[in-house]
Amino acid sequence: MSEETLIQSEQLFRSLIEHSTDSLLLLTTDGTITYASPATADLAGYTPKELVGLNSTTLLHPDDQQKLREQLTYAARRVEKPFVLEYRLQRKDGRWRWIEGTITNLLHQPQVRAIVCKQHDISKYKQSLACEQAAREAAQTQAEQFAAIFEAMTDGVAVCDDQGCIIHTNAAFRTLFSLDKDASPVLLFPDERAKWAIPRDLDGVLLPQDQWPLFRVLHGEHLSGQETISLICRSRSGQDLFLDVRGTPLCDTAGQIIGGVAVYRDVTERHLLEQQLQDSERKFRSIIDSNIVGVMVTDQDGHMYEVNGRLTRLLGYSREELVGGTLRVKDVLAPQYHSVRTRSWKTLITHGSSLPEEKVYVNKNGTQIPALVVATAINQMRDRALVMILDIADRKEAERRKDEFLSMVSHELRTPLTGIQGFLELAQLYVERLAKTSAEMGRLSGKLNTMLQQAQRQTEIEIRLVAELLDVSRIEMQKFEVHLRPCNLSAIVQQVVANQQVASARTITLTLPLQPTVPVTADADRIEQALTNYLTNAFKYTPSHQTIQVKLTVAGNMARVSVCDQGPGLTVEQQEHIWDRFYQTHHSSYHNLGGGLGLGLYIVRTIIAQHQGQVGVESSPGQGATFWFMLPLADEPAAMSPA
Repeated sequence: MSEETLIQSEQLFRSLIEHSTDSLLLLTTDGTITYASPATADLAGYTPKELVGLNSTTLLHPDDQQKLREQLTYAARRVEKPFVLEYRLQRKDGRWRWIEGTITNLLHQPQVRAIVCKQHDISKYKQSLACEQAAREAAQTQAEQFAAIFEAMTDGVAVCDDQGCIIHTNAAFRTLFSLDKDASPVLLFPDERAKWAIPRDLDGVLLPQDQWPLFRVLHGEHLSGQETISLICRSRSGQDLFLDVRGTPLCDTAGQIIGGVAVYRDVTERHLLEQQLQDSERKFRSIIDSNIVGVMVTDQDGHMYEVNGRLTRLLGYSREELVGGTLRVKDVLAPQYHSVRTRSWKTLITHGSSLPEEKVYVNKNGTQIPALVVATAINQMRDRALVMILDIADRKEAERRKDEFLSMVSHELRTPLTGIQGFLELAQLYVERLAKTSAEMGRLSGKLNTMLQQAQRQTEIEIRLVAELLDVSRIEMQKFEVHLRPCNLSAIVQQVVANQQVASARTITLTLPLQPTVPVTADADRIEQALTNYLTNAFKYTPSHQTIQVKLTVAGNMARVSVCDQGPGLTVEQQEHIWDRFYQTHHSSYHNLGGGLGLGLYIVRTIIAQHQGQVGVESSPGQGATFWFMLPLADEPAAMSPA
């Protein structure tokens, strides 16, 4: 080739290099720049003259400098085998650019004798990669969040493919349908589900497959709002589930349905509650319509919202007069029971219902109607109640006649018994005088005195029984009175225990509180009667050689008196009836001890109730029994009666 041709060729290549958009550097093996193409100025911000003589590593990021040195050393051993290197280059204005350099060893070529580095700016590419990476990470994070939300949802969720095969379920779905966490996907295929999870409508009729929720959404239906499906489905364990199901199809970018999602909400409990409510409403309506008892729905102020025919006939008012009119419950209730109604409402608000109690209502014509009344709240606020009123006028009349008979019999029995007791005491006095006349008379009088004492004890028992009958008669005729005054309960208990120890010759232990005075407002005689009845009961059932324990304790604002016996104990059923009139337990081993009418505990309960106190028993078969009563402590301990 001629010299002219070589010159032309060199000029051609120089022109190509100088007009190329890629930067071209010629480097020595230590990285010193011996030539920089004009395009380098756009890339690095330096003119070619400024770059020539600089070590190229000084333009690089500190983290990339050593890597370039190593690559130049490596390139010096690789002839004409280019390799690519990425590094960060700092422009003259201080900005950093990502550069891709292609390095080729042309040291052996006489015309070059350098390592050639062709560079181009890849900053935008790097930025796009960073954006893509950030987007992938964000998408991954979002996917993980969605997966966590999917698993945490309390409603069961199932996702199916375009064939209706379930491909994803959450934990709530698997729990709802009694599936294992790693349940086989085969179980979720339509044909397999048909064996254990066939949906039914609320009437129990099986639904055809094209009416199953997932198949409906695969046909393009959106199940939400008014289109939500209510159905019955069976779990794999065989339990019937009442479900509300919502769903929507899943589509690709072209709008083609590629699957579906269904959300299953378990409303079994709500359905059962609705059924119970419907049953309650039917029962409520049947009670109202039965006309066996009077029924009203009322509030605390006495407004009446519902009444049945039986109540209108009982009170003599029309339904219109009672419901929506000016009449209130207090207008048809005897005045003395207004405070009782107030107390009943407090109980109802606290406990949701009131105990059965007797009241007197007033008919429109003025006739008083005794009734047994019970009420229960019918809403969560407990401001409305269903009140049932049973007319007990006939029963009250029968009880009045019986009580009059008992009163008459008691008085008729008491008069001769008092006389008999007096004559027995007089006879004992004469016997004692005869005993002093001679030894023989003393022996005979001793026998007579023993018989007279037995007769005296039997007479005292009969007098006690008659007294109980009289008390019951007074209670039933509402003439049983207590006379309250400040008392020392401790003194009353001590006096009763001392008297009973002398009269019964039994061993009684007494436990008292540290304070000598236990102030109460009470009728001392009636409290003595109540405690005596407890002790009489204990004497009857405790073997004579065993001890009876009496305790008086104070807790808070209440005083508690208890009597513990060593008898046969009581069953739960006996404890429920022990306070009833004429109720007696049946223990064959104790029938010869004192007798009784089953009225003592009934009278105790009445006495304590009139003192605003409480009674109770703690017992179990074979463990004896502890009968107790509680009285409120008095506010003022001053000016108390000692007994």
